Amino acid sequence: MHYRRNRTIVATIQTVSYYFCLCASCAVCAAAEPAIAIVTTATSDYDFRGETQTMGQPAIQVTLDAVAAESWHLGVFASNVNFGRQAVGGNPQLEISPVAELLREVGHETTITLGALYYLYGVNGGTPYDFGELEMGIAHGWFSTTLFFTPAWDGRVNGRRHSAQYWSTDLAVPPWRGLTLAAHLGYSWGPYWRELGGATAVDCSVGVGYSFHKFDLKLQQIVRTSILQSPGTSLVATSRTIFSVSRSFSVQ
Repeated sequence: MHYRRNRTIVATIQTVSYYFCLCASCAVCAAAEPAIAIVTTATSDYDFRGETQTMGQPAIQVTLDAVAAESWHLGVFASNVNFGRQAVGGNPQLEISPVAELLREVGHETTITLGALYYLYGVNGGTPYDFGELEMGIAHGWFSTTLFFTPAWDGRVNGRRHSAQYWSTDLAVPPWRGLTLAAHLGYSWGPYWRELGGATAVDCSVGVGYSFHKFDLKLQQIVRTSILQSPGTSLVATSRTIFSVSRSFSVQ
């Protein structure tokens, strides 16, 4: 059983790695001049799909992006994390997440995205948390929606991995005198969440931002709701307020 399980995990990692490399290769080969940017962020809490990744504590984050408009995007994200010490996964302190995406304009202000992401955790354990995702999304004007799929979400559930899906919908109002408004709705489901004793999880947020020079201030209110089936059917909701400051740097 353990041998078969390990073979499945290895095969999954190889599959996700293949798609990531394929996207990256296509991006590099595309005849487009990229815009490169570095963004540093200080935030009061690291939120990922409605869940804190730092146990409600502050985080310092760095993002490096290379984007060729309507062609491709390559990037890497790094942040401190704190999941608390777990018997299976240890207590990782660092997340590094590369991403490769192909972008295709199919109409006026309409873009389709296909991509691969990977989440790596380290410094004092973390390997059971690692997982890869494939994504497919579409954006039009203020609106965007994306479906994420992972064949093997992190192994914190009895040390085993299960598939999971996440659907994200976002609205972003164009800046007006430095002010921005944004809203988000997310939905998590699949075998992984059923193993946790919950059927589905919904997260939503509203945020307001203000930009001046190359600084961006953002205030978000985040609500996450889970429907638990064990013990008994119950509704669990959490609410958090997050404030962040970002500074962007263009690389010529």
